[in-house]
Amino acid sequence: MKLNKIITTSFLLLGVFSIFAFNKKSYPHHLNPDMSQIKGRGDLYHTNLSNLYLSWSAFVRANLENSDLRNSNFNNSNFKWANFKRANLSGTNLTNTFLLGADFQDANLTNAKLDGAVLWDSNFSGANLTDISAKKIIGCPSYLPKGWICENNTLKKF
Repeated sequence: MKLNKIITTSFLLLGVFSIFAFNKKSYPHHLNPDMSQIKGRGDLYHTNLSNLYLSWSAFVRANLENSDLRNSNFNNSNFKWANFKRANLSGTNLTNTFLLGADFQDANLTNAKLDGAVLWDSNFSGANLTDISAKKIIGCPSYLPKGWICENNTLKKF
């Protein structure tokens, strides 16, 4: 993908959040995040980050509670110990993402892709995992919603 086609790239590392936007005319349906919603020191509580391309980003210990992350691309990103409680991650691409200790309690992950993600010590209790794709994961979550198991490096509904 050419640089002029990239809509938004975001980096959050040690509480610094930078946003770079390129060529909005190529994708008029994409909107930049509302800068008034971005808080310092990794606090992204109730922030709209939907429909963004944010792969290879670092969100270590970020607070994304109640945030809207629908249909965003976070593949190969680092969300170690991030808080996704009650966040909307439906349709989000989290493939090959580092989610060690991440908290997805009561989050909506409908149609999310978690293939190849690191899920050790993560919490998915109460999460909506409808039509999730989670194959070849590394490590099993500590907590899963009722009716779900981690078996053979895959999250499965039983």
